[in-house]
Amino acid sequence: MRKISLFTYLFGSSALVLTVVLFILGMYNSSIFWDFFAQSTKEELGVQGELVKEIMTALPTDDRQSLEKIIKKVRSRNSSRITVIESDGRVFADSDEDPGTMSSHSDRPEILDAMKSGHGYSIRYSSTLKKDMIYVADSVRMPDGKERVVRISKPLKTLKETMSKTYSSLLIPFLILFSVAAGLLFFVTRYITRILRSMEDGAKTFESGHLSYRIPGSTFAETSRLASAMNKMAQNLSETINAEQTQKNKLSSVLENMDEGVIALDRSDCIVEMNRRARELFKITDDAVNSFNIRNFIRNPEVIDLINSARTGSEPVETECFMGTGRQTVLKIKVTPMKGLDGLIEGTLLVIRDNTNLNRLETVRKDFVSNVSHELKTPITSIKGYVETLRDGAVNDVGTAKPFLDTIARQASRLDNIIDDLLVLSRIESKESGQTLQKENIQLMAMLEEAVGLCAQKASEKGSKVEVQCSENLTVSIHPRMLELAIVNLVDNAVKYSQPGALIKVSVDSTASSTVISVADNGPGIPEEHLPRLFERFYRIDKGRSRAMGGTGLGLSIVKHIVQVHSGTVTVESTVGKGTVFKIHIPNG
Repeated sequence: MRKISLFTYLFGSSALVLTVVLFILGMYNSSIFWDFFAQSTKEELGVQGELVKEIMTALPTDDRQSLEKIIKKVRSRNSSRITVIESDGRVFADSDEDPGTMSSHSDRPEILDAMKSGHGYSIRYSSTLKKDMIYVADSVRMPDGKERVVRISKPLKTLKETMSKTYSSLLIPFLILFSVAAGLLFFVTRYITRILRSMEDGAKTFESGHLSYRIPGSTFAETSRLASAMNKMAQNLSETINAEQTQKNKLSSVLENMDEGVIALDRSDCIVEMNRRARELFKITDDAVNSFNIRNFIRNPEVIDLINSARTGSEPVETECFMGTGRQTVLKIKVTPMKGLDGLIEGTLLVIRDNTNLNRLETVRKDFVSNVSHELKTPITSIKGYVETLRDGAVNDVGTAKPFLDTIARQASRLDNIIDDLLVLSRIESKESGQTLQKENIQLMAMLEEAVGLCAQKASEKGSKVEVQCSENLTVSIHPRMLELAIVNLVDNAVKYSQPGALIKVSVDSTASSTVISVADNGPGIPEEHLPRLFERFYRIDKGRSRAMGGTGLGLSIVKHIVQVHSGTVTVESTVGKGTVFKIHIPNG
């Protein structure tokens, strides 16, 4: 249905009401004017009748000729017809017609009234003149006692012509009044609709999101209150939206900075929200993921089955699955169904935690417990066996007792070395956990020569040679005793596992940002599969050979932790059959 404008409705209906009111007013005024002119004519005819009555009483009763002469003279002056009627209805005299040709007037209403009450009045059609007439009749008693009726009449056309002239004279003022009223109505209606249109434009502005806009007030109290209410509504809505946006930003900030990945799905498994960590865990590089089905990005059947189980079972479910090449990434995924106000499931929420490091640390812990138990149990078992043998009588055999006691001493020394290394690791880790590292500015060349000197005897016994290449003026900020221990462990390992007569090089490369200390040997090298775990505690490539050489399996772990407390890193490069290079990277400053 086509809707009309408010302006058209208001102006049209108001104009219609104005027209009807003016029409009714015109009709009412027309009635008043008619009554007024009719009464004026009646009074005028009554005055003329009184004049004729005075003339009639002054004349002889039967002097028709004189009476007709007088009434015709009066007729010529005021255009009114004068008729004198006998009591029996016969016309005695008439200013316009021959009384002898006129019929009896005894049935005329104005005559009957005059005969009855002395005065008569009527407006009717004249059968004699063939036109509408207005009549005034008065009875008169002649000097001889005879009663007659004097009737004065005028054509109704005269009255209508007077009314017409009056209407014509009032038409222009009426039209002016109507035009002024219609004009005022037009401008008032347009002003009102402009105010309402301004409010409509303001509402559209609010709808488009510009809630800072304010609708101007108006001169009308009602529209001004409405504008104020709409502005207040916009202000409240703006504050609510800002509060919601602030809350959303906080939630988004929390989600984006969580260590856990979070994915919200709708009931069709389309993505509603996905934080940065979830993208990282599932290797999703596309930012525009919302509204896409989760299967477009995650194709692991375990995850999809978990989502389906949560949605159909209405209870949270979780599992641990392996992802990535070689299944090296371990993810713990918990899926919780999200219910709406009606209790129906609207979607699911996935919380993903990367347990790779936790699982690796758990493996390392188990290996550590197993290894330290094994490393301690081996010398203790050996010592216990030899002690029992000596107690059984071998102590009295000098040739047997001395080798047994030497073995017991070596195993006790090995236990002591293991415990010392564990204590060293504990002290280094305590510095990693927050204790301040006391650094000194020292000449690196002197510290390296001192460390190499501590390994000189072992190197000499194997015929190996250790070379140091470093600028004598190079100064670094380090903890000298700790870094010296790290260099000693690396050089000692190089001497142990290299062939007799090997060349071991300790070199330094310094830049503006860091100092790199390299320990290189030309030994047998390390197979590539052992390199990732080389710095773990008690990790050995050849367990039997390492123990035979007196190693505790903690040396490289000590090196790694010493470098870490210096905010540095340690790396290893090795080629089987050609040798190994360990590099300590210490940042400057």
